[in-house]
This record gives sequence, structure tokens and C-alpha cells, in this order.
Amino acid sequence: REKSTGLQKLVAKSTPVHRPPHWSANSSTQVPADTQLLVADPGGEHRIDVMADELGVTASYFCRMFADRFGQSPRQYVTTVRMDTARYLLRDTVLPISHIATMLGYGDVHFFSRHFRRQQGVSPTAYRHGEAEGSGQ
Repeated sequence: REKSTGLQKLVAKSTPVHRPPHWSANSSTQVPADTQLLVADPGGEHRIDVMADELGVTASYFCRMFADRFGQSPRQYVTTVRMDTARYLLRDTVLPISHIATMLGYGDVHFFSRHFRRQQGVSPTAYRHGEAEGSGQ
């Protein structure tokens, strides 16, 4: 029974969520409160074994608990948060793409660009210039 509250214990230790300004309380992209640690630092190294250890559960149990709660694995969730943040930063800032890649935990801007293109269907540069369907521009 105590294991079922493990995710809440991790959240209690975490920092407040830093959402891009366009995310509102009623937004469909609202971040679930239990994922604050993952969202507060999308560029951080989010090791499953470390998070599981902090909760006193196995890594496999942590992954199952997370997937049951949020419908995707922790790794998939981090990727979603990183891509959401990348889209926001590309659309609403003038930060260089290399800086955005570093902020989001990608050590190589080329790897970030390939990953972004695979996830979004266009390059970060094309997305920034509004060449993506549904880019909000």
C-alpha cells in the first residue's frame, strides 16, 4: 500500500513546475502534478533507477506505476515534455537552436535536429519559420 504513494513522495521533494507561459490551467497540455520533477528540468538526466531508488521501489515497478498513471513510459513522457518545450522555444523565442538543444539535454545539436524532425515532421528551423502544419503561426 505504501508503494502506491511513492510517486507522490517523489513529487513532494521536487521543485515547482515551470510551464511555458502559453500553458494555462485549462490547457489540454496541462502537466499532471505528479510529474513535476520530470517537467521542472526537461534537460536533466532522468534515470529511472535513481527515481525508483528514491521511492524505494524497483525500476520495473516504477515504470509500471508511471505508465498506469500517465499512459506512457517515463522516457516517452520526458520526450513529450522536451518536444513541447522545444516547440515553444522555437516559436516564441530567438534562442539559437544549439542553445535549445543543450537546454533540453541533447549533447549534440544534430541529434536534436534529427530527433525533432522525426517527432514533428519538419526540422527545427522549418518549424521556427512556420513551415509546420499546426505550428500555431
